[in-house]
Amino acid sequence: SSGINAEYGYVKMFTNFFGVKTADLPIVYLADTSKQSENLAKTKDITESGVAQLIEDFLAGTAETSAPKKEAEDELPEDWESRSLKYLTSDNFVSYVTTPERAVLVMVHKESCPHCVKMKPIWEDLAEKYKEHPTLKVAELKSSNVAQIKDLTVQKVPTILFYPTQTGSDLSTAVEYEGDRTLKGVEEFIFTQLSKNKDEL
Repeated sequence: SSGINAEYGYVKMFTNFFGVKTADLPIVYLADTSKQSENLAKTKDITESGVAQLIEDFLAGTAETSAPKKEAEDELPEDWESRSLKYLTSDNFVSYVTTPERAVLVMVHKESCPHCVKMKPIWEDLAEKYKEHPTLKVAELKSSNVAQIKDLTVQKVPTILFYPTQTGSDLSTAVEYEGDRTLKGVEEFIFTQLSKNKDEL
């Protein structure tokens, strides 16, 4: 469940995701993450008995449920390739990350995810720092595109993937970054991966 309080940070991301207006607060949501749709129940009765009733009805299947607000359909901007941070969608993802002469570091993110928002400035700094690199390109992909990309599996956001040079058409060659979400941590990861591929920083 998620409690949304307008006094706390990231409230805009949560309210956008749940489709909540400030006037609706305070509110309690209960989500079944095993379902992709019609998986949210809510109550404005935030007393102990009110929340307990929501849980009881939800587990019994009698609670009124709805689907999360869908992200807007992603469109490929005309200047996507000229940007320091390359903008990828389901239309250009495979062709871009599998081009033999480049290595690509991609962050899969969602605009309503607090961790993703925190990571975005770091990602933009990385893209700017490596924009002149002969082989490495830094890119982003909104998670709403994942379902349309064959053989791309993402379990969480943000997910950071490194596609080495000579990937060919095989997306399984990607290496997932599991370290700290810091500039230093990601740069160490970049250095390790480029060294393995005999690319120079």
